[in-house]
Amino acid sequence: MKKLLKIIGIISLLLSVSSFAPSPNDWKIYFENETIKIESSLFSCDKPSDDIHNKYIILKVTNKTDKNIEVSFYKELWYNQICTTCTKMQEFETKINLQPNEVQKADCDSKTKELKIFESNSYSKKALSKFELTDIIINPKN
Repeated sequence: MKKLLKIIGIISLLLSVSSFAPSPNDWKIYFENETIKIESSLFSCDKPSDDIHNKYIILKVTNKTDKNIEVSFYKELWYNQICTTCTKMQEFETKINLQPNEVQKADCDSKTKELKIFESNSYSKKALSKFELTDIIINPKN
Protein backbone atom coordinates (compact mmCIF):
# COMPACT_ATOMS: atom_id res chain seq x y z
CA MET A 1 0.00 0.00 0.00
CA LYS A 2 2.85 2.40 0.83
CA LYS A 3 4.41 1.66 -2.55
CA LEU A 4 1.13 2.50 -4.32
CA LEU A 5 0.81 5.78 -2.39
CA LYS A 6 4.40 6.68 -3.32
CA ILE A 7 3.71 6.03 -6.99
CA ILE A 8 0.50 8.09 -6.89
CA GLY A 9 2.38 10.90 -5.11
CA ILE A 10 5.16 10.91 -7.70
CA ILE A 11 2.67 10.92 -10.58
CA SER A 12 0.73 13.79 -8.97
CA LEU A 13 3.93 15.77 -8.49
CA LEU A 14 5.00 15.24 -12.11
CA LEU A 15 1.58 16.27 -13.40
CA SER A 16 1.51 19.43 -11.28
CA VAL A 17 5.03 20.46 -12.37
CA SER A 18 4.31 19.84 -16.05
CA SER A 19 1.13 21.92 -15.88
CA PHE A 20 3.25 25.03 -15.17
CA ALA A 21 5.58 24.49 -18.14
CA PRO A 22 4.62 26.46 -21.24
CA SER A 23 3.11 24.29 -23.93
CA PRO A 24 4.28 24.80 -27.51
CA ASN A 25 0.63 24.72 -28.55
CA ASP A 26 -0.38 27.76 -26.47
CA TRP A 27 -0.62 30.09 -29.44
CA LYS A 28 -1.90 33.63 -28.85
CA ILE A 29 -3.26 35.62 -31.75
CA TYR A 30 -1.12 38.71 -32.17
CA PHE A 31 -2.69 40.06 -35.38
CA GLU A 32 -5.44 38.86 -37.68
CA ASN A 33 -7.35 40.15 -40.66
CA GLU A 34 -9.06 38.55 -43.67
CA THR A 35 -5.68 37.78 -45.29
CA ILE A 36 -3.29 36.63 -42.57
CA LYS A 37 -3.07 35.52 -38.96
CA ILE A 38 0.06 36.06 -36.87
CA GLU A 39 0.34 34.10 -33.62
CA SER A 40 3.01 33.88 -30.94
CA SER A 41 4.03 31.33 -28.34
CA LEU A 42 6.80 31.03 -25.75
CA PHE A 43 9.06 28.01 -26.31
CA SER A 44 11.72 26.62 -23.99
CA CYS A 45 14.56 25.39 -26.14
CA ASP A 46 16.68 23.26 -23.85
CA LYS A 47 19.70 21.18 -24.82
CA PRO A 48 20.91 19.92 -21.45
CA SER A 49 23.83 18.01 -23.02
CA ASP A 50 25.21 21.37 -24.23
CA ASP A 51 24.00 23.25 -21.12
CA ILE A 52 21.74 25.45 -23.27
CA HIS A 53 18.51 26.74 -21.74
CA ASN A 54 17.09 29.40 -24.05
CA LYS A 55 13.56 30.71 -24.30
CA TYR A 56 12.16 32.15 -27.52
CA ILE A 57 8.97 33.77 -28.70
CA ILE A 58 8.08 31.81 -31.82
CA LEU A 59 5.89 33.43 -34.45
CA LYS A 60 3.48 31.55 -36.72
CA VAL A 61 2.13 33.29 -39.84
CA THR A 62 -0.84 31.86 -41.74
CA ASN A 63 -1.91 32.88 -45.23
CA LYS A 64 -5.71 32.68 -45.13
CA THR A 65 -6.13 33.23 -48.88
CA ASP A 66 -5.75 31.24 -52.08
CA LYS A 67 -3.12 33.68 -53.40
CA ASN A 68 0.65 34.05 -53.02
CA ILE A 69 1.52 36.90 -50.67
CA GLU A 70 4.50 38.63 -49.11
CA VAL A 71 4.20 39.70 -45.47
CA SER A 72 6.59 42.23 -44.00
CA PHE A 73 6.91 43.84 -40.58
CA TYR A 74 9.42 45.31 -38.17
CA LYS A 75 10.16 43.67 -34.82
CA GLU A 76 10.49 46.21 -32.03
CA LEU A 77 12.16 44.43 -29.12
CA TRP A 78 12.49 45.74 -25.57
CA TYR A 79 15.15 44.13 -23.39
CA ASN A 80 15.25 45.18 -19.75
CA GLN A 81 12.73 47.95 -20.60
CA ILE A 82 14.95 49.44 -23.35
CA CYS A 83 13.94 49.22 -27.00
CA THR A 84 16.96 47.86 -28.85
CA THR A 85 15.40 47.72 -32.33
CA CYS A 86 13.08 50.73 -32.50
CA THR A 87 14.79 52.29 -35.47
CA LYS A 88 13.23 51.35 -38.80
CA MET A 89 16.49 49.92 -40.10
CA GLN A 90 16.29 47.31 -42.81
CA GLU A 91 18.11 44.75 -40.67
CA PHE A 92 15.10 44.70 -38.30
CA GLU A 93 12.58 44.15 -41.10
CA THR A 94 11.13 40.70 -41.62
CA LYS A 95 9.82 39.60 -45.02
CA ILE A 96 8.34 36.21 -45.73
CA ASN A 97 6.64 34.78 -48.79
CA LEU A 98 3.62 32.54 -48.30
CA GLN A 99 1.94 30.21 -50.77
CA PRO A 100 -1.87 29.93 -50.72
CA ASN A 101 -3.08 28.70 -47.31
CA GLU A 102 0.51 28.16 -46.16
CA VAL A 103 1.58 28.31 -42.51
CA GLN A 104 5.16 29.25 -41.62
CA LYS A 105 6.63 29.09 -38.14
CA ALA A 106 9.99 28.74 -36.52
CA ASP A 107 11.06 26.12 -34.02
CA CYS A 108 13.91 25.76 -31.57
CA ASP A 109 16.29 24.52 -34.28
CA SER A 110 15.49 27.23 -36.84
CA LYS A 111 18.69 28.91 -37.94
CA THR A 112 16.91 31.97 -39.29
CA LYS A 113 15.59 34.63 -36.96
CA GLU A 114 12.67 35.89 -39.06
CA LEU A 115 10.03 34.16 -36.94
CA LYS A 116 12.00 33.69 -33.72
CA ILE A 117 12.62 36.25 -30.95
CA PHE A 118 15.14 35.63 -28.17
CA GLU A 119 13.37 35.93 -24.81
CA SER A 120 15.98 34.88 -22.22
CA ASN A 121 18.37 32.20 -21.04
CA SER A 122 19.81 31.08 -17.75
CA TYR A 123 23.11 32.95 -18.24
CA SER A 124 22.08 36.32 -19.61
CA LYS A 125 20.96 39.31 -17.59
CA LYS A 126 19.16 40.47 -20.74
CA ALA A 127 15.47 39.50 -20.84
CA LEU A 128 12.70 40.46 -23.24
CA SER A 129 10.35 42.98 -21.64
CA LYS A 130 7.97 43.22 -24.59
CA PHE A 131 7.83 43.02 -28.35
CA GLU A 132 5.74 44.65 -31.05
CA LEU A 133 5.36 43.89 -34.73
CA THR A 134 4.94 47.21 -36.51
CA ASP A 135 4.21 48.31 -40.07
CA ILE A 136 2.61 44.99 -41.01
CA ILE A 137 2.27 45.06 -44.81
CA ILE A 138 0.73 42.39 -47.01
CA ASN A 139 1.47 42.44 -50.74
CA PRO A 140 0.25 40.07 -53.44
CA LYS A 141 2.99 38.05 -55.19
CA ASN A 142 2.86 36.64 -58.70
